[in-house]
Amino acid sequence: MSSLKGKITYTVDDFSYSNISAGISAKLGKVNIYSIFGNIFGWQNLANTNTASMQFGVNLVFN
Repeated sequence: MSSLKGKITYTVDDFSYSNISAGISAKLGKVNIYSIFGNIFGWQNLANTNTASMQFGVNLVFN
């Protein structure tokens, strides 16, 4: 069985009041693959942003 899920988050911190992040994950059998981009607006101009992040990963799922 495979599934696709998405996520959007909003964070307030000392650096910014407009920190919006987005993530997506897919479960393909026993493998889960995910990617998350933090501070989406910061990626538009990396020279002037305080924070921006990206994560990518693969998990094995044991039931």
